[in-house]
Amino acid sequence: MSAPWVSGSSAKVLFPTWSDVNGQDDIIWYEGIRSGDGTWYVNVDGTRHGSTGTYITHAYIQANGQDSFVGGVSYTLDFAVQTRVAGDANAVIGSITNGSMDSGTKLRTCYNWVVNNISYQTLPIPLQPEAGYSQEEWYAIYGLEQRRGDCYCYAAAFAAMARQLGYSATMISGSVPLYSGGWGPHAWVEIYMNGATYICDPESQYEYPGYGFYMTTYATAPYAYRK
Repeated sequence: MSAPWVSGSSAKVLFPTWSDVNGQDDIIWYEGIRSGDGTWYVNVDGTRHGSTGTYITHAYIQANGQDSFVGGVSYTLDFAVQTRVAGDANAVIGSITNGSMDSGTKLRTCYNWVVNNISYQTLPIPLQPEAGYSQEEWYAIYGLEQRRGDCYCYAAAFAAMARQLGYSATMISGSVPLYSGGWGPHAWVEIYMNGATYICDPESQYEYPGYGFYMTTYATAPYAYRK
């Protein structure tokens, strides 16, 4: 969910979230993600709450040691959809990582897996999802289950895996420069960590293996990104 009523350079925005089953026994305080336009949002993972149905999310601005309530929303979360995406991601994670790896090693291992195990396939833009799925969910499912797809599938698959590892990650749809001139549609992943935004672009890594597209920044990336 997004919080368009919360914008600007707030120190931190927290999103306490819970289902309407058994009160607030499943409440999770998610740390908000700040997009490039200043809007804060959060990816609510229903698999961590354990139930489907109505969910409530509030937003608090945290600054100067105080939390200020700024709004809230209720909505329906399709747990079955998230279960499929999370299940696909966790199946791969379980097959390529082990308990001796730290979180950073696991993240890089997942990135390498996406680069090396999803074959490029030209698809319609956007790819029409099945009923009940968002475009990002369907891109992730297509990439993880079919092991092929375009840049949107690469990005969505890696973002889903990163979130299962506990990272704040989201797929970004934007554009990048074309050799022929102008800009073309593209998708990549933003990971938010320690107050900084990092780019991971597995499809570009697949296409240009000699360049560094893993945990780079908009200032240091091999080419420009436009959101």
